Amino acid sequence: MKKDERKLQLWRDRLSSGEAAYANAHDDFTDMDRLYTGNYKTVDPVVEGDTVKKTPIIRNIVREIIEAQISTAIPMPKVTARRKEDEHLAELIEDMLRDEIDRMPFEIMNDTLERMVPTYGGAVWVCEWDNTANTHMTSGELSVDVLHPKTIVPQPGVTNSIQDMDWCIVKVPMTKTQVFRRWAVHVEDETEEEPGIRDGQDAAE
Repeated sequence: MKKDERKLQLWRDRLSSGEAAYANAHDDFTDMDRLYTGNYKTVDPVVEGDTVKKTPIIRNIVREIIEAQISTAIPMPKVTARRKEDEHLAELIEDMLRDEIDRMPFEIMNDTLERMVPTYGGAVWVCEWDNTANTHMTSGELSVDVLHPKTIVPQPGVTNSIQDMDWCIVKVPMTKTQVFRRWAVHVEDETEEEPGIRDGQDAAE
């Protein structure tokens, strides 16, 4: 087996073990999503021995409570200089951060997180450098995105912090052209294994 094939198999094994270890958490996320979207068509029994009641109308109080807490305000960055002579540098950093907030769709990402955090109990930001975004004056730019909890496969057994993990897999939908442009790897013969990640079905089922 070639080195690249061994590496691919290693990460496939890690993905398999991670998904198996967090299968229950994945099911919990599905239940949380159903509570928010109101996909439950039955009322669970309250008393032992009672039967499940079917109902055509269920008031979605969970969604009402979450929507009532949503704020569209995006906090602006504040940088404090440690030394008096560096205050102008702090102002430059603040201006740069505000420009990045305006450039990227932070309104949409904030709107997503305002619902995701109370629904699933947390959220994940991904900040990375995009080397493919080049202009005649710049090489690369900052990229920020939001990850749904179902697209993250943590290392099994590590529960304190992502920083404590040796690895963490993120499922990101990408076209074959994007894969080549980013990693210079040809995947023309590969097929899409999880189309639900691309259209959001896995994250919202």
